[in-house]
Parts: sequence; structure tokens; C-alpha cells
Amino acid sequence: MADVAANPQHALRAQFDVAVQRYIERLRSDPEWARKGEEIRTWLQTDTTVGGYVQALWLDLRGALRRDLADADSVVARQVGKLGLWLGESLAGDAALRQSFNDRLERWAQGLAPDVSAFIAQHIEDTVRRWDTEAMTQLIELNIGKDLQYIRINGTVVGGLIGLVLFAVSHVGEIWRAVVGS
Repeated sequence: MADVAANPQHALRAQFDVAVQRYIERLRSDPEWARKGEEIRTWLQTDTTVGGYVQALWLDLRGALRRDLADADSVVARQVGKLGLWLGESLAGDAALRQSFNDRLERWAQGLAPDVSAFIAQHIEDTVRRWDTEAMTQLIELNIGKDLQYIRINGTVVGGLIGLVLFAVSHVGEIWRAVVGS
């Protein structure tokens, strides 16, 4: 297994890849294999023994990951660093890879954008709903109270002038008769 792990061109890797591809193709094209695959999936999802094992496995994995990340000499942190360095070097040296990476990121962002925007809108709505009306009113008055006062005064003056104009237009005949004296 060490030879297989060390050699990306190892014959067993190629045989394994071929076997997996055949398996995937049979799952896609053979109704009996698809049915059996669904049976296995349902069993994996509903069996209490498997569920308990997976839960214990997850808790153990999470604990090991937390312990490793808390360690100053974390293996996971080193590997993530190596991955970042490899990715950066690979992208820096290959224009086609950069373009492909950019295209995939763009498609990913376009696919994710509706969900993210819905989440953000819901978050804002929930946050505003939790605001205390009295405290929010005081905060608005404190920060923009002078501007609101100018808006109120201007609104009153403009509204009054518009009211006078409308009154004058609707009563132009009566006003004319009162001024001329007929």
C-alpha cells in the first residue's frame, strides 16, 4: 500500500479507477444495480447500529480534530498550509488552470448567490424584528434628529403652500368675484 500511495502511476491505482468507473456506470445504467444501491443507501440511513457507529466515529473524529488543532504543532494546520502553497504555485504557473479555476468559482458563486442573498435578507429581517421600537426611535432621533426636524419643517411649509395653490385653483372663480367685486 505504501508503494501505491507513493506512486500516482501505480498499476493498482489504474485498476481501482477502472473498477470504480465501471461500478458508477452500472449504477447509472443497470436498474437492478440502482435498486440494490437504493436498498443499501436506505439501510445505511435507517439502521440503528450503523447510525450509532457513524455517530461514535464522528464524535471520535471531531475530538481528534479538535485536539490536533489545539496543538501548536498541528498536523492538519501544516497540511492545510502545504495545500495552500501547492494551490498558489500551481495557479501561478498555469494560465489555463487559473482560467478554469476562475470559471468554476464564478459558476459556484452564481449558484450560491440566491441562497446567500435569501439568508442575508432573512437575517436582516429577523434582526430588525428583534429591535426595541422605543430604543430605535431614540437612536434615530439622537443621530439624525436635526435632519428630521428640517424635513418636518420643510414638509409643513411645502405642504401648506401646495394646499394654498390647490385651494386657489379650485376656488379661482369665487376669489376673482370677491376681488373684482361682482
